Amino acid sequence: MQPEEKGEKMLKREKLSDKLADIYGNKIIKNELKSGDLIIETQISKEWGVSRSPVRDALHVLERKKLVRKNKSGSYTVLELTIDYLKNFHEMVNMFYQFSILKATKKQTEDELAYLLGLVKKIEISVEKKDYDTYVSSISNFGMMMLKIADNFLIEEFASELKSAQERIQYYAISLSPSHLNDTSLQIRKVYEHLSNNDPQKAAKAFHCFLNAIGDTFPDEPAGDR
Repeated sequence: MQPEEKGEKMLKREKLSDKLADIYGNKIIKNELKSGDLIIETQISKEWGVSRSPVRDALHVLERKKLVRKNKSGSYTVLELTIDYLKNFHEMVNMFYQFSILKATKKQTEDELAYLLGLVKKIEISVEKKDYDTYVSSISNFGMMMLKIADNFLIEEFASELKSAQERIQYYAISLSPSHLNDTSLQIRKVYEHLSNNDPQKAAKAFHCFLNAIGDTFPDEPAGDR
């Protein structure tokens, strides 16, 4: 095989694995594949008419994104949303977003604030319309913009890896108690208002309240047992 042909084959494989990662990642994020579900490589391979190599590559991507875990046997299961996992994830997100908010209030531009305000309005409208897809994507974009403004590329890169896991938890919280969105949208507006008023402490506190509203929906037992 010529180098050009080999390169094209690798590119097609990478594109296919990315597509599979997007498809199955979205199924996990939206709880179509549930906590603890077994993912069978051969079944996916047969369904899509592809070899197991791109399927395996896709599962490696999902493992890196904290959506699946590899078992000792080599098989994969959807990462379980145990109460310990949810609490630990909550604490970690709170830590690096609190840091980012404190930095962001010193660096935001008018254009960035305008973008955040646009997201706040989309969030509020999506809550009214019960448009959960728009709500989750807008919340994610709001958080990523705050990280971008804070200008710490390591935290931004780390958060990007966990974006899918964060969105999964958002959908999970919605499935448990959609009514909490009224509080979360209110707290996100407060974050924006305090950012625009250059009040980092109040902005950080509002974001903490936002996370608490989500955390209050979490059960006292593993999600897979519900």
